Amino acid sequence: MKKSKQLSDPLRRIGDGAAHRTKHSSAESRMKAPEDICPDFPEWPDSWQGAKRDLAYGEGLLGVMIPFVVHLIAKGLTRKTIKNHMDYLWLLGGEIIRDVGLHNEYDVAPLTKLSMPSV
Repeated sequence: MKKSKQLSDPLRRIGDGAAHRTKHSSAESRMKAPEDICPDFPEWPDSWQGAKRDLAYGEGLLGVMIPFVVHLIAKGLTRKTIKNHMDYLWLLGGEIIRDVGLHNEYDVAPLTKLSMPSV
């Protein structure tokens, strides 16, 4: 009788912490700013703009997002992971700008608006 090989269960590895740490390329080790991952990051407020007032508010949102992205870079996450987070930030920024314009809430600070549960 042949001995059967036991296949490892890929779900058992989830959460063990070892799978997400990989060696990063030299390009990833040079990531220091959001623009290193998303070169168009400074232009995001332009893409969110529906009215002139949206541009300044969008620039304020970028100021709130930068420390978060820098934190992700400092954690040593892969470029792909950080890019995925940044894609969601871009979507979130657009939704915040839409909501601010819809409710004329330009006086609400971007950090406050970002942390509101209604978004």
